[in-house]
Amino acid sequence: MRRRRQRPRAAVDALLTGGSAIADAALGAGFADQAHLTRTGRALAGRPPASPRERRRAPRQP
Repeated sequence: MRRRRQRPRAAVDALLTGGSAIADAALGAGFADQAHLTRTGRALAGRPPASPRERRRAPRQP
């Protein structure tokens, strides 16, 4: 179970800190492809793994 959460966390960390492409982050974390990372992220967190990065980029509303 621990490994199941470590890989998505590693991929999200790569997305947030390194600015990696989603596919590169997925492969670097040990997923078969971007879709595998996305499916796993949705199953565990209820949202796609790239959503934290998208929220960081979104302009703040007044």
